[in-house]
Amino acid sequence: MTILLFTSKTCEYCSVEREYLKEHNINFIEIDVHSDSFGYLKKDLLQNGIILRCVPAIIKKDGNKMKLIENRSSLF
Repeated sequence: MTILLFTSKTCEYCSVEREYLKEHNINFIEIDVHSDSFGYLKKDLLQNGIILRCVPAIIKKDGNKMKLIENRSSLF
């Protein structure tokens, strides 16, 4: 299982979410929504019925399955 954190450089809430994950020793991969990496993942997100409308967004990825995490308690 992999945790993906979708962020933007100018997003203050993204910094808060990043620090929360670090403080709770949750390993994650950060992806800037303005980067090429995001473009490659867009198809996978859509195939899993996920449309990112804002950042930060946390996605739990297990193989080809992805799930949007709407509540931090779902991380544990």
